[in-house]
Amino acid sequence: LKVLHKRSHFTSAFIQIGYPQACLRWISQPNFSYDNQYCILNILHNISRHKSGTQILNKQNALETLRDYRPQIVLKSSALSRTQYSDLAVLFRMIYALLLEPDELKKSVKSLNQFFMYYPFQF
Repeated sequence: LKVLHKRSHFTSAFIQIGYPQACLRWISQPNFSYDNQYCILNILHNISRHKSGTQILNKQNALETLRDYRPQIVLKSSALSRTQYSDLAVLFRMIYALLLEPDELKKSVKSLNQFFMYYPFQF
């Protein structure tokens, strides 16, 4: 994963072998290291940018999984550097935004920014 997570040309293969479902299961697990979270979020980001990836993630209730995952980023923030926290928060926001319908996105932007800006770092 560490080698392939940033290579977007593998996204179609990741989708075909079930990575959207696997990544959502993995991100739901507590106690993942920063490196693992970063890799998983990168894969989810690439999948959410793919034309069929968004549909698959939405069928898997990815938004709900991400809403449940969001507090984990904040809980672990004291163990992360400012850069690490920022990396996770930015990836999270991009994935979340890509999965929302335009009207939902307009409603969610303010609350999402407030959540991540409140604690522990200002961007």
